[in-house]
Amino acid sequence: MPVFAAATRSLSALFFIAITAYVTMADHAEEEAEEQIETEIIKDSDTNDIEQVPDSTHAEEDYDKSARSRLTMITAAQLDAISAKLANWKKLAAKLGYKPDEIQFFEAEHSTEQARAKIMLQLWFDDDEDASVENLLYVMEGLDMPEACEALKSAK
Repeated sequence: MPVFAAATRSLSALFFIAITAYVTMADHAEEEAEEQIETEIIKDSDTNDIEQVPDSTHAEEDYDKSARSRLTMITAAQLDAISAKLANWKKLAAKLGYKPDEIQFFEAEHSTEQARAKIMLQLWFDDDEDASVENLLYVMEGLDMPEACEALKSAK
């Protein structure tokens, strides 16, 4: 009987090892399947994210430039014509967002009202992303500056 008991213990040990190996393989296969599913989910969401990212690293700048190019920028002739007709350039400067110290700077640096108006407008067109002939006309109409509006519309 001792041989039979030893054989039974050996078979039990082998059975335990086989079951352990099977369970380990099953757990491993299940983990691999879960990892595969997670990988596919991540890939899908990455693909969705990639599709939403613009092609260019300067996409916002490109959009701003294209949007701004649809609006009309001022020409030198228009700038000369309007600066000659602006009776109250300070009022316009304040409405365009210039602060009192900036307006004083224009007064100190330029000797004539026309020169002050011209440099103020030129800087506005150069620096403000909302600057356009259309927006300038809108602001001047709101400030009741018909002569300046007419000068801007008639100049090319």
